[in-house]
Amino acid sequence: MAVGTGYQRRRSSSTPCGPGDTVYHFGDNPQTLCEYGNVPDQSRNAVSPELVTAACSDGFADMAPVGQFKPNAFGLHDMTGNVWE
Repeated sequence: MAVGTGYQRRRSSSTPCGPGDTVYHFGDNPQTLCEYGNVPDQSRNAVSPELVTAACSDGFADMAPVGQFKPNAFGLHDMTGNVWE
């Protein structure tokens, strides 16, 4: 048991967390990154060309309104970009 919680601790494994064995929660293609979250991309590059950015464009140079991107496999929107930053 985990100390102080009363819950059983999960055993660690080499399997990544999440649905499948992909780089991103939506697959392996970085070109689709802008479909799933507000990331530093070509929209941001237009105002800050010195930044390293993704090759795609989500249309938002800065923060994006809630619910603008596709959900992950659990049905949660905006889990990449604004939220984790």
